Amino acid sequence: MIDYFTNRKKVASNKPVKTKKAESSASGRLSAGSPWQSSTLYMSGVPEDKVLFKNTVWKGKVVVEGDVLVAKGAKLTILPGTVVTIKKRDDTMIGPVFIDPRNEITVRGTLVAKGTKKNRIVFKYEETGLGKRRKWAGIIFDSDENKSILSYTEVDGADIGITIIGSSPLIENSVFKENNVAIVTQEGADPIIRKNLITDGKEGILNWGKNTNPEIKENQIINMEERALVSAFGANPKLSKNKVKDIAKKHPSSTLAPPQDLKAYDVYKGDYSKFMNVKSTDSGASQKSIVKDIVYTSDMVWKGDITVDGVVRVTPGATLTIKPGTRVAFKPLDKNKDGIGEREIVVLGKLSAKGTKEQPIIFTSASANPAPGDWGAINVYVSDEDNIISNALVEYGTRAVHTHFSNLTIKNIVTRFNNRGIFFQESKVKVLENKIVQNRGGILFRYSTVTFEDNEVVGNRIGLSFLRSTANIKNNLIAGNSMIGLDSRESKGEIISNRVIGNRRGGALRESNHKISNNKFSGNFFDGFIADVSETLLQDNTISNNGGYGVSVKNSKVTLKKNNIYDNLKFAVNIEGREEVQAPDNWWGTTDEKEISSLIYDGYDEDGLFKVNFKPFAWKKW
Repeated sequence: MIDYFTNRKKVASNKPVKTKKAESSASGRLSAGSPWQSSTLYMSGVPEDKVLFKNTVWKGKVVVEGDVLVAKGAKLTILPGTVVTIKKRDDTMIGPVFIDPRNEITVRGTLVAKGTKKNRIVFKYEETGLGKRRKWAGIIFDSDENKSILSYTEVDGADIGITIIGSSPLIENSVFKENNVAIVTQEGADPIIRKNLITDGKEGILNWGKNTNPEIKENQIINMEERALVSAFGANPKLSKNKVKDIAKKHPSSTLAPPQDLKAYDVYKGDYSKFMNVKSTDSGASQKSIVKDIVYTSDMVWKGDITVDGVVRVTPGATLTIKPGTRVAFKPLDKNKDGIGEREIVVLGKLSAKGTKEQPIIFTSASANPAPGDWGAINVYVSDEDNIISNALVEYGTRAVHTHFSNLTIKNIVTRFNNRGIFFQESKVKVLENKIVQNRGGILFRYSTVTFEDNEVVGNRIGLSFLRSTANIKNNLIAGNSMIGLDSRESKGEIISNRVIGNRRGGALRESNHKISNNKFSGNFFDGFIADVSETLLQDNTISNNGGYGVSVKNSKVTLKKNNIYDNLKFAVNIEGREEVQAPDNWWGTTDEKEISSLIYDGYDEDGLFKVNFKPFAWKKW
């Protein structure tokens, strides 16, 4: 064995060493209700081709070039022997009913994919191999129906093969291969997952969150890099007769539950009551108005109870003022059942919606049984006015607050139960002191300049996600988001003094350049922080008690300085690639050099990776 102090060779007992395109032929145009006649069906990215509104059958060869949504009330049947090839894509735009920039198949109706033992149905990525950096997003069940079934299928090459959100599909006799994660259940899901083979991936079945009670039995999970079966944050699966073999080639956590508790002291526990004290019932005002399709060409003032039964447009030069205590209720209308409400406000002039703490403005659904997507958005387009929404409640919208090519200040509002809480593009926006809670997407933006300070982004699916923007993010709580807390793509700016805690994934930079300091990335189910093809300085942060890696560095140039990085379930730092990573002056939870060395997975463990210099190291916690 090589002398440690001379060559910094890892001690074996401390840390183990990790020892064709889709065919194309005649294409068929999308139509619903009957089997496809062509040899290859192309599901293109044309918007009208993305949503299946009626009962539809796939057979033969299907090429998915864009997102696919099986709408509520619709049924997609896939016949035995069908091969569904997912094309590579990493879009700059995500439709409001979708979740991931990569291609996904989202089911809000019913999916019946019943192959046979000899004629499996195959879902595969156009590229093969676990090491491919960009994969497809997977199949997402996102409804309360319980009639979907995947039987004798094969799901290959996805980030997450199957994501089950509050749904109860039957997943049986299927093969999951070369996925980052085979299956994730969350948000009250209670599927039956039985007699499947999960192999050659990173992680097996992960269960996340309260009231998530899947039945997982008689599965084989073999030859995986990391974990087999993991549950956290209140999930309570029923496990029986599962066989686990050759797990944790990279890390010895081959247990049916995390070997340590995810114990961030201030991890968010899922109590949303403090965000729910704003009521959206009738204001009791004597002034009640019904507004149908209308265009305001001069200034207009709204007050009392306003029911919107159409599209309200405000032309350039006109101002729509909404008084404190006003309740604006939109009548639901979704003619094509795509989940995108059609009644909304469109402002090309100026919007002034300033409530007070005592008399907030309410934007809500007029339905007795409201749901996300009942109405469209409060839109502000091509306006360089001082537009503002403050002291308001915004709920049950599609893109609830939406601006494009405009200036807008959003301050002290609660946005909840929307497809997207806040969404904007090509705009200059200040987002201050808001509560962005329990939306499918919390806040998403692109090509914008943003000040994002003192907000609470809690309990959404996606917390904060942005693309090609300059974003200064300071003093926010980003917690309990069930897919990711903070996600920056091709962006720059400062990320300072935030708490990113208790999310499924913590923070991620993808092709971005940020200064990241004085944050806490703790208690996240997967990695605390990810740098993917990025360049960044992480200084004075605490990265602890995460269920994956503390810091995952993928082909990125990163400096880690004066951070506290300790008590993470896997390695403190995981290196994938040859880019330079320097890590001086960090506290690793120990002052034993050999132990610190064992906490870093790099070129001393696997040929071809950068060898991290962690000296000098801190002798106590910063």
